[in-house]
Parts: sequence; C-alpha cells; structure tokens
Amino acid sequence: MTNRLKKIFAVVIPASAVLAAGTAWFVTRLPASSFEKTGSQGEPSAQLVARGEYVSRLTDCVACHSVPGGAAYTGGLKMVTPMGAIFATNITPDRETGIGAYTLTDFDKTGKARSPGR
Repeated sequence: MTNRLKKIFAVVIPASAVLAAGTAWFVTRLPASSFEKTGSQGEPSAQLVARGEYVSRLTDCVACHSVPGGAAYTGGLKMVTPMGAIFATNITPDRETGIGAYTLTDFDKTGKARSPGR
C-alpha cells in the first residue's frame, strides 16, 4: 500500500467512525422537554380540565384516536401510510391503558419522539 493511500485511510476511517457515532446519537436521542424541571403538577384544576376538553374538541382528537363504533379516545384506528400502518394511541385519562399517569414532561415528549416508556 502506498504512503498516500495510507494517509487517506488514516483520515477517512476515523472521520467515518465519528460521523457514524454522531448519526447514531442524533437518531436515538430523545428531545429535551421544557417541562423537565417543573416537578410534579399534582391534581389538575377543574379549569385546566375544561381547557383540555376545549383543546381536544378544537383539534378534533377524537377523529384519529377512536375507531368507528368504539369508545372515544381509546385508540386503535389504523391509518395506512406509504411507510406502513400507524395505529392511533389511547389518550384516555386511564392510568393503566391511557395517558392518565403521564407527567407534563412525558406528554410533551410524545409529540416530539416516541411514547415515554410504553
């Protein structure tokens, strides 16, 4: 192997490794949430619950998070896309099957990446 080829490999191989590691880190990281430092929010007030219901109706969440003939917001609706099928999630306040146990940080992250530990 010539000296010139050795010099090229000495640069290309480490640069490729750094690029691959950086890409892997970027693809697998969870975005930060601006709510991470807020701590526990406690029980929501009636005003906050009413606001959530208003936002839910305004954005028509029930259209995607419900199946025809099923209970509202329980998920399961299959949406076929060019990348494969996507199934809507359960967004009921149930603590075991819905989002009732989510913190504000968990909820914020669901819109940015993947579901928090579910």
